[in-house]
Amino acid sequence: MNSLATITANIGTRVGDTSALFATIINGYVKQRYQMIFKRYNFINTINSDFSLFTIPIVPDNLLSNGSFETWAASLPTGWTLTGVGAAVAQSTTVDIGTYAAQITSASATASLTQDFSVARGISYWYGRTVTIGGYINTSATLGSISMTFSDGIKTQTVNPTISGAYTYVSITQTISGAATQCLVSLNVGTGSLVALFDGFIATEGFTVVQNEWDLPSDFGKELYVYDTLNQINLDWRSLQDVERIYLTADTTDDELDEADFYSNGVTAPQGYPYVYSIYNYIDNTNPTTIRKRIRLWPVPTQSIQLSIPYIIQGALVNTTDLPILELADTACELGATADAWRTKRQFAKAADFEGVPNMIGYNYEGVLATMIWSEENQVNRPIQFTPNVYPKNMLY
Repeated sequence: MNSLATITANIGTRVGDTSALFATIINGYVKQRYQMIFKRYNFINTINSDFSLFTIPIVPDNLLSNGSFETWAASLPTGWTLTGVGAAVAQSTTVDIGTYAAQITSASATASLTQDFSVARGISYWYGRTVTIGGYINTSATLGSISMTFSDGIKTQTVNPTISGAYTYVSITQTISGAATQCLVSLNVGTGSLVALFDGFIATEGFTVVQNEWDLPSDFGKELYVYDTLNQINLDWRSLQDVERIYLTADTTDDELDEADFYSNGVTAPQGYPYVYSIYNYIDNTNPTTIRKRIRLWPVPTQSIQLSIPYIIQGALVNTTDLPILELADTACELGATADAWRTKRQFAKAADFEGVPNMIGYNYEGVLATMIWSEENQVNRPIQFTPNVYPKNMLY
């Protein structure tokens, strides 16, 4: 099997241009053809030949420290300050996400857990910037007595949850004043021995409260599966369109993503541990000629998790000594890249001879590729295994 350097040299000799400049052009053509072969070649064979394991830490972009109250020290959630005469805070296992929530109990004064997230970068950084703070509150206390407050020292906003005895999402978006002195988040329980639970609080810069997509490696081809190592579950694939259509008040009565979870006027999705993913292409703004891949999760994660993603590597020949891993791929690459080189020389008839046409069997690119696919797909006693996916009928049309 010929290496990248040998293939490049052979093509240069064949088209009558062995210059270093044209060798660079040919080198690019060979790499492009190799990737094309990977996309058209048998999927199972590609898995057996070349795949990699990618582990991605999913860490929400949270300006608040310990926003989900998972870590505690000296009976207080780390990163938070408790204020108020007679105020008490305790770990609670009645949670929206994670293991613990913060249970705040008031006495003769308002009890508050507070955190100023401006300290890390300094208050001047935040002048004129917009921030969004959101989280979940669970209480059966009197309406108006439980709240989340955000203050920059100049302007203060307060939001109260719906009193339902279940976790309710609240959020505040505010542009920080140029004279601000703080970015103080306060979780408040009013006077009178009242109790409320707080969980899953996130503060982010901008108008959205969570990050729900992450970049994948540049050589990412196709995932084999996506596995949440923290919760030990496989995530289900959905199309990007389906994920974007999920509605804020989606059906949360079960863990099924069904027609009850979909509406046409999609807005921000719920938060929690994700169990659905979508992988899509996007154009890298720093290099518009490069198409990258991202993974989007639903619900948007509010806890740090880790995803294990074995994936097929996009066909890549990098070093001059690299060998194609697929049988006959070196021959197919050489023929296809020769056709590209002849086109560059404006010899279109010769290019057509080396390119061939679909289903033509012979000494040309399409013919060799057809032989590769035929040989792989037509083997004696080869088992074919597949797992059908079941979809709700109302989502099919």
